[in-house]
Amino acid sequence: MKRLSNSIEGSDKRGIPLRVTFHSQQGSEQMRPMETSLTIEYAGSELFRLEGSERSGHAGGAEHAFLFPVDGKLRVILKQGEDQRSGFILEGELLLVPPGTAYALSSPDGRAVQWIAVYFMCRDREESEARSEEWSPLLQRLELAPVRIPQIRTWMEDFLSDPGSHEPGFYFWLQSHLYAMCAGWLQAASKPKTIEPVSNLSLYVEYTVRFMTEHYNEQMDMEELARDSGVSISRFYRAFRQYTGLSPHKYMTKLRMGESLRMLAEQGRSVTDVAHAAGYSDEFYFSRHFKKHMGLTPTEYATKANVRIVCLVEVFEGDLAALGLTPVLTLKRGWTDHTEQALLEVSRAQPDLILAGPVEQPVLDTLAGIGRTEAVRWKGVSWKERLLRFGSLLGLTGPAERWLAYYDQKVENARLHVSRSLRGEPYLIVHVYPDGYRVYGLQMTKMKSLFYDDLGIVPPPSIRDLVVLDTPSLLEVAKLACENVLFLVDKSMTDGEQRQLEERWRKLRRTRRERRCLFIRHPFPLHYNAFVYDGLIDQTVHELMHPLRI
Repeated sequence: MKRLSNSIEGSDKRGIPLRVTFHSQQGSEQMRPMETSLTIEYAGSELFRLEGSERSGHAGGAEHAFLFPVDGKLRVILKQGEDQRSGFILEGELLLVPPGTAYALSSPDGRAVQWIAVYFMCRDREESEARSEEWSPLLQRLELAPVRIPQIRTWMEDFLSDPGSHEPGFYFWLQSHLYAMCAGWLQAASKPKTIEPVSNLSLYVEYTVRFMTEHYNEQMDMEELARDSGVSISRFYRAFRQYTGLSPHKYMTKLRMGESLRMLAEQGRSVTDVAHAAGYSDEFYFSRHFKKHMGLTPTEYATKANVRIVCLVEVFEGDLAALGLTPVLTLKRGWTDHTEQALLEVSRAQPDLILAGPVEQPVLDTLAGIGRTEAVRWKGVSWKERLLRFGSLLGLTGPAERWLAYYDQKVENARLHVSRSLRGEPYLIVHVYPDGYRVYGLQMTKMKSLFYDDLGIVPPPSIRDLVVLDTPSLLEVAKLACENVLFLVDKSMTDGEQRQLEERWRKLRRTRRERRCLFIRHPFPLHYNAFVYDGLIDQTVHELMHPLRI
């Protein structure tokens, strides 16, 4: 057995305390402290080896422990008092053992197995009045529920290379791994229960997508990510494509190209700087790769993107985002009620290009005197046409077409999920507001083009001639004679509130056959543009793969 710990010999002190406060954005656009605060402190690691029929017993201590089989399968028995759990953890999986839990490990097939234990302390912040009522039960719960986390093997190697020298930089590096491990486990443990169990592979793919999104600028070994899934590489690739519509390599390219656009549009960023920041070690390879995908070189894009744009319609922001651009000024809805002040703001922004909707001619003349102005009709016009028009105006047709090509791939993948999950049943599309509901009919392009046209959801006959129905009553929605409903809800709505809404709907629409309620969270205004549609497709696929059930 190899013992590696950063604890100080002859002392109860373990490492350098580093405190973490969990935050929530729920119900607010600004970060605010959650009423839950925890302290997490790395406390050491150990490497064990079981030979053949050996059995390893461990008494429950005051620390949490993550167990990780390095090269085999372990049979596990967890025990807290009279409560006991037994099962298996496979090579590459991570299992949390709460404090005070005795555990016994053995090799079910008699082979030698190596495994690692990573210890840490987790408790309430002493100086905080907030308590850990939401997170602590998950961390204390006795449950044999192993998870898989991308790059966990690399992190475990770092833990085992800890010399115990108490060097602060290396300690904080290990702490960062510990946070990621806790985050991955908590996310899996807090998943709402479903009628059909969500596979470990599906959860691993979801976590991998999130990991790639957050670490796109780092070097990643896709084969290693696949191996850590616990299934064959080909099966992991199929599951990843099913979730995203793209292979892992293409998904990473999409992420890096998107971030490259945004960074190149910033003044003062060199191509070399952007290449390295986007995860490419060779700027010449990056330039070739960029031109292959975008139809122009990074330098050409940066020149065309170096433009000061003012938007007089908020909807346009989401289209420009697809091109990597951010306006220097966007006027809020209702600016025409204070035209003089709005025009003064536009003038102060010193725009190279003003994107306006239909406005009165005197206003248009004034805008033209400030800078180049394009009046764009946006109501009743496809957002795809608008995106291509913006691309043409800016000389960025290549990035616009590439974005739409990725979008079409996502749509094709999402349609498969819709067909498989909804089985041709009709659904209402209902936006939930604080004071009521909006039902979208087939005469309203905004949601029809996404859910009924692109994704192929079947519309009920009752909305064929409907534009929208705004009502404060869920009963009025139920009168449209469709048992199934897809609710568009704000990100601040809790799982409990969703369950209450589903219960109310089911009581209003009692039928002999089971009907479904789907909930799509939207963390942004439901504008009719590229950014919103892209996000709604992601949320729809996620909901169809992991539906919240009562």
